Amino acid sequence: ATLNTPLAVAVTRLTGQKVQLLLDHLETGQSTLEGLAQLPLNIVVLGTGDLEEPFVAQLKNTPSNRLLFINQYDATLASLLYAGSDLFLMPSLFEPCGISQMLAMRYGSLPIATAVGGLKDTIHHRETGFLFQGNNHGQMAQNFVETVGLAADLCLRKPEEFLAMQRKAMRLEFGWEQASRNYQKLYRSLT
Repeated sequence: ATLNTPLAVAVTRLTGQKVQLLLDHLETGQSTLEGLAQLPLNIVVLGTGDLEEPFVAQLKNTPSNRLLFINQYDATLASLLYAGSDLFLMPSLFEPCGISQMLAMRYGSLPIATAVGGLKDTIHHRETGFLFQGNNHGQMAQNFVETVGLAADLCLRKPEEFLAMQRKAMRLEFGWEQASRNYQKLYRSLT
């Protein structure tokens, strides 16, 4: 791993909703983590949860110096990972709202997320992050790895385009000011 290798992070609870795709297998039969380990990027996962044991077992079956798992939660470390990363991994099976992708974008870490719920509402594919989907777990896992590969390739081969996406993501506003203006506009249109 070199210093100019993109860094992808996941700060997450290790639950089925959040990390099941990382434990699944691709259509090729290889594990998702094996597929990710072959990409030109470094990955750090920070988290705890009820899937710690299977996650650690899967990591042991994926020999790679590109994957690091930190089995804890620490707010300061989480902030450092958001700030120091190029990409933020969110392969959630469902996500009614999600705040992690908004934090990541604020820090300039482009999210790679499943096109579900609040994730597809807040991330614009190839503008402020990357979205993927699929018809089943194997297809979703495959599309996730391919999307992470696309993002890493963009970061390495088209840094000016990647930087423009980061800047656009960092300028997004998710606060109540814009939402309240939209509500006022709606209320005025009804009266």
